Amino acid sequence: MKLALAFALLSLGSDVTRRATATEEPARTAPRAPTVLVGRVLDAQGLPARGAHVVCSAGGETVTAADGSFELAVDVPLDAECVELSVAGVAVHGGSLVASARVLPAALAPTTPVGTLQLVPGPPQGAPRWLPTVGEPSGIVGELYDLLVFDDGSGSALYAAGFFSEAGVVQARGIARWDGRRWSPPGTGIGAYQGIIALEAFDDGGGPALYPGGKFTTAGGVASSHIARWNGDAWSALGAGTDGFVRSLAVFDDGSGPALCVGGEFTTAGGVAANRIARWDGASWSVLGSGVDDDVNALQVFDDGGGPDLYAGGRFTSAGGASAHGVARWNGSGWSALGGGLAGPLPFANALTTYDDGSGPALCVGGPFMSAGGVTANSVAAWDGAEWRALECGDPAASFTPSTQVRALAVFDDGHGPALCAGGGSRARTSRRARPCSRSRGSRSSPRATSTTHRRSARSRSRDSFSTDG
Repeated sequence: MKLALAFALLSLGSDVTRRATATEEPARTAPRAPTVLVGRVLDAQGLPARGAHVVCSAGGETVTAADGSFELAVDVPLDAECVELSVAGVAVHGGSLVASARVLPAALAPTTPVGTLQLVPGPPQGAPRWLPTVGEPSGIVGELYDLLVFDDGSGSALYAAGFFSEAGVVQARGIARWDGRRWSPPGTGIGAYQGIIALEAFDDGGGPALYPGGKFTTAGGVASSHIARWNGDAWSALGAGTDGFVRSLAVFDDGSGPALCVGGEFTTAGGVAANRIARWDGASWSVLGSGVDDDVNALQVFDDGGGPDLYAGGRFTSAGGASAHGVARWNGSGWSALGGGLAGPLPFANALTTYDDGSGPALCVGGPFMSAGGVTANSVAAWDGAEWRALECGDPAASFTPSTQVRALAVFDDGHGPALCAGGGSRARTSRRARPCSRSRGSRSSPRATSTTHRRSARSRSRDSFSTDG
């Protein structure tokens, strides 16, 4: 369930163009030149542009001061053909103003002036574009599975996890930290030829820590069976860990205090029998009843009006010994099915998230299934606590088909209101965006194709945003 073979960041910047051929190996120790880019931005009338957004393709961003000036410290790869600055501002009567400049590496100095940039009418405000390497020459070298914003005590940063060995120009096995300017590894990462599938932040009473789960046996040189803890300084194990892959993580309080719930392919956790799902409270492992009979791909906390419960999605057909096809609910003391569950040739769930389309909050489920609770629902369905309903598109040509494999769900507001975004594999397209819809109108929506590189795979929960400002 990989996200992509490359990592990208959606922003208002431009690419660092490198001299490279398609077969060239990524640079491991590309020389870099630190510099402070200084300049001034003027509005369309020639007056200082205060608060304009300046983004550099080598990483980093800032806003202009009252006099229109800016300073931006960056580390520029010397094998770049050029570095681009993009500036965005807002016109007095609305609309967007833009400006750009290019700097050649040969012109770099400890302080590099870029001159005065004049804003002119440009694309709609906020029009995004992709920066393929997030300011570093080679981005992530390998497969990316999950992203999470986390503050380890040194400031908020974006953590990337997957099956990879490099991030930018540094060695980073399975996990890397992006602080807005450069990549760095958390310690020595995980063992060679191993990978991380899921990330979650959890405070077990000793302070917030980052928990990766996946396919690995060591983290920072410490024996850690498929799950570990990073506190910002050192790695530690969670007891004996699990005896199989970890695919999903979520924090849930069943009334006895918050705990990290873990789902995957294992049958023991901490040496105790635990069928594909278990609970870590910071000191010991415990089970969630008799668990489920097959893999757990996704975990999500959802309140259907009766209080928050933990929902699991995966390949199972029973939970707690009772029939539950593809998705089930744990209320802290027992398992229950969600109606008739999922059905079809592949009746399992890959992704879970919560979303309110105007008719009340619901648990949204994504996978390769064809129906939910007897309701035809190709690949995406919603459970409101009492019944299933489809989330279909108003345009049949853009609707999901039985051949679709939805692997990711997330809620995003692009300025037109919150919308449910879905991504995965499809013969027609690899992602969809469904507008908010009214149940009384037959769940009509207006889909739109989005990026083919998605934020996460088997898990799709709302995450914090990450900014490189300042």
